[in-house]
Amino acid sequence: MGVRKRVIKLLRSFYGTTDDIKRRTDICTKLVLRMFDEDDTVKDLSIKTLEELWFPSTSSQPALQKLRNATQGPDHHDKTQLLNKVSVIMGVAASFRDRQSPLEDVLHKIMAFKENADAGQLHARYSEICETLIDGLVDASELPGFVREFSSYFNLVHLIGLI
Repeated sequence: MGVRKRVIKLLRSFYGTTDDIKRRTDICTKLVLRMFDEDDTVKDLSIKTLEELWFPSTSSQPALQKLRNATQGPDHHDKTQLLNKVSVIMGVAASFRDRQSPLEDVLHKIMAFKENADAGQLHARYSEICETLIDGLVDASELPGFVREFSSYFNLVHLIGLI
């Protein structure tokens, strides 16, 4: 159990240090697969980690990101970051195309246990991701690292229905 928790923490750290979409997708897929772990604390940690990676609160932004936003402009950086995040989510969904996806369960758990102000912020970030996914249905060329295997949008359309 302790080893799996340390691995989740290492994966979270490594996610933040790489810009490679395939590696980020692999990391998130492994975190989603922890939904099948027999230990509830490992499941909870993986869900919390995915929430931090995909739906970070603005107060938890690292100082380096805030500095980049100030120099490059927040719109440019935020749009790129959002497109990268959507590409990762698409990749994770595509990796479960042949079987029941635990990604849906993860998203439900992230969304279900928030209350008050946290819920409002989380729903706003979730809606932004869903809108970008829908835009990707129309023009996937904007999505970084887009590969034909990620064009399996039927799983994503099902996930968007979680709004």
